[in-house]
Amino acid sequence: MTSTNAGLLQAIDLEHGDNPNLVTRWNRFVATAEYGHLDQGYEYGLLRARLGWRPRFFWIERDGDICAGAMLLLRAIPAYLSVGTIPGGPIWRPGHEQLIPDVLSAASAYCRRNHAIFCRVHPVCPPETLAPILPSVPERIKVLGSYWSYWNLPRVRMIIDIHGDPMDAMSPDARKKSRRGERRCVAIRRDGSELVPALVRLLKQMADRKSVLVRDEQYLHQLLTTYPSDSIAIFAAEAAGEIIAATLAVFAGCTAYELYRAFDYSKRNLYPNEALQVAVMKWAKEHGCLFYDMGGSCTSWPVRATDKGYGVYRFKRELGAQSIVSAPYVDLVYRPLLYCGCWLAENIGMPFVIEKGFGKFRVAFERVYENR
Repeated sequence: MTSTNAGLLQAIDLEHGDNPNLVTRWNRFVATAEYGHLDQGYEYGLLRARLGWRPRFFWIERDGDICAGAMLLLRAIPAYLSVGTIPGGPIWRPGHEQLIPDVLSAASAYCRRNHAIFCRVHPVCPPETLAPILPSVPERIKVLGSYWSYWNLPRVRMIIDIHGDPMDAMSPDARKKSRRGERRCVAIRRDGSELVPALVRLLKQMADRKSVLVRDEQYLHQLLTTYPSDSIAIFAAEAAGEIIAATLAVFAGCTAYELYRAFDYSKRNLYPNEALQVAVMKWAKEHGCLFYDMGGSCTSWPVRATDKGYGVYRFKRELGAQSIVSAPYVDLVYRPLLYCGCWLAENIGMPFVIEKGFGKFRVAFERVYENR
């Protein structure tokens, strides 16, 4: 990569603030990249480092500007092995996607030196943008067919254009529910760590109701302290002195991201969620955001009314969110035999550990069929 003037930036230097200018420079690049995402930002790397991952930042410069790059996360596993992932990346400035094979080559060389079995790559660009790049990637690759992963961003995300008034994009029914919430004395407040216990309580209620895994209080406190205090907040809907819904959101560049959301199902007749989301979008607009990323659709693709998460999809759709389908997951494979074991663990082992009841058989079958 010497011909492309690539640079390697180690996370420990950034974590200890040895060169804060590099932090600003990298985040500015992510914010202005064509398909930049929060998960390629420095703060996300720092957050994952606290959970045992090792972030490394690779980039290519032209005329003193970063024009293509990727943050790699590497996780050690037993037997001196490791696995890697590039979440929401690699990324590039418009017109520089031809440099991505060089970025991935440098990341792969680092993975090999650290005995990686494979590296999961997931750029959030459209499938048709990634397809011409893959033939130039100098590695053995496995393109996966699934639309979601237990440890990566979902491929189908719901995004709201908030250039105008957020209420304009909402369906008539969602607007009515938002106004009903206000009439039924639902008050919205915004804070940080003070609202963490309430959000955790609501998340645990949701976990019990839907049999899903949720983050604990310690992780949410870490999240709030990792990002700049003016870019992250918890919004809470309150009625009769009780918090009945909460959302944690953060913004970076021109996009705000909903990271966690939960509500008291027994108080759904007060319609706190619609009013809460309007407050989040208005806050995002005040900080210059043009889009609001509400995360995954929680459904298969194409969406089916019988999907387990169809109610969540419909809620986001009525708020004005459009479905955006990103490029497939791509695994860069370094140790083929061991990779087969990882493939089985992810597509069969994890469904049997995480899913409940007979649903685990259905999920395992679908994942094996999609990723065969």
